[in-house]
Amino acid sequence: MKNRLIFWVIIFLAMTVYGINIGSTALISAALLAASLIFIAYQWNHFSLAKLSVDIDLTDKKIFAGEETEFNLCLTNAKILPIFWLTVQFHFRKGMNLIGGEESSSLLGNRDIFSDKFNLSLYQKLNRHYRVKPAERGAYYLGQGMMETEGFIGLFSQKESLIKSLELLVYPQIYPVDDQIITRLFARGEKMTDGWIMVDPINRAGVRDYQPSDQRKQINWKVSARHQQLKSDIYHPSKAGEIEIILDIRAADKSWEGIDKEQLEIAYSLAGSLARQFLNKGIEVGFLSNGQSQIGEGSRVESGKHPGQLEEILTTLAYLKPLFRRPISEYAHKLQQGADKLIITTYPKGLELNRYFSSKGQGKTWQIIVGEINQTESTSSLQLPGWSASLAGGEGDQEFKFKPL
Repeated sequence: MKNRLIFWVIIFLAMTVYGINIGSTALISAALLAASLIFIAYQWNHFSLAKLSVDIDLTDKKIFAGEETEFNLCLTNAKILPIFWLTVQFHFRKGMNLIGGEESSSLLGNRDIFSDKFNLSLYQKLNRHYRVKPAERGAYYLGQGMMETEGFIGLFSQKESLIKSLELLVYPQIYPVDDQIITRLFARGEKMTDGWIMVDPINRAGVRDYQPSDQRKQINWKVSARHQQLKSDIYHPSKAGEIEIILDIRAADKSWEGIDKEQLEIAYSLAGSLARQFLNKGIEVGFLSNGQSQIGEGSRVESGKHPGQLEEILTTLAYLKPLFRRPISEYAHKLQQGADKLIITTYPKGLELNRYFSSKGQGKTWQIIVGEINQTESTSSLQLPGWSASLAGGEGDQEFKFKPL
C-alpha cells in the first residue's frame, strides 16, 4: 500500500512542477486537489479495519450425516468511519458445502475457499447466515480467514488475517435396530420384560398383584394363599454384560488395494446404530478400530455405559479415516477380557477374524460382513437398497433387522 502511495505522490509532484513551469494555475490546483483526495483515501484505508470485529460460529457443531446446520458470520464496525468493499474469506475442507456467499472456489488438495463482500456503515452490526450441508460423515474444519478492504475510492487495499477457526463433526447416520437382535445375541437371562432386556429368575425382588399377561410359573402360590388373591413374583434385571464393537477398516489384504467407500459408510452406521441400542438397554459398550484416528493409527473407546459414552463413540467414528496399517487382530490386546465381541467388516475373507477373536477370552463372538448382495454367501442378511450385511457366528446365523428411519 505504501508503494502505491509513493507512486501517486510522485505523479502529483510531477504535475505540480510541470504546472508551475508552464504557468498553469488550473493544472496546479487539480494536482493539489487530487493529492488531497489520495491522502484522504490513504488515511481512510489505513484506519478502515480498526475496531472491526469478525465473529464466526456454527449453530450445531455436531450433526448426523444428511442433516444441515448454519455458519453464522457477525461483523461489527465500532467506529464512525464506514467500511466499503470489504471481502471476508475462509478456507474450509472440501465436502463441507457452504451454501451462499458470492464466491466459492476450489484449491489444490482438500480445501476450498469461501468469500463474501460487505459494506458497513458507521457503528453497524451485520449478521449473515449460510447453510452448511456436508456431503458425508467426517470432521470438517473452517479457518485461515482473511479480510480485505479496498478503502475510500478503491486505490488502496488493507488486509488482515483472522485466526478464529471452527470444527464441524458429522456423525454417521443412525438407524433403529430390532430389539430382538439385542436379546438373542447378547442378553443374559430367560424372560424379556418391559424396561429391562432380561430378568434373572433366581433373583426375586418382591411380589405384585397378578396380571392376565403373567405366566403361570410366575405366580407365587404361597404368598397368594396368604393374601387370598393371586400374586406374581417380580425379579431383578439380569447382568447385561459388556460388548466390544470391533470395526475392521480393511477391504483387501493390502491397504493400497483400495476400499469401497459406500460399504464402509454402511459399516460406520451399523457400528453407531448398534452402540446406541446396546447403551439404551443398559449394556456396557466399547469400541475398537484399526482405522486412522485423530491422533494416529487405531481408535479405541474404553468399555462403559456412562451418559457420554455414545457421544464418545460417535465422535470417534466421525474422526475415523479409511486408512489402516495393521490388521485388526493386532489390536486385540486392547479389548476388555470376558466381553462379547461384535466384528463389523467389509473384508470378504473376514470370517477369519471371527475365529481369531473367539479364541481371545470368554464371551461370544459375532461378525457382520458388509458387502454387495452378490458377494454375500449367507442367506441370513439385512436388506438395504442394493446392499446386504450378513450376520455370522455364535450359535448359527441370525437375521439382522436393520431399517432406515
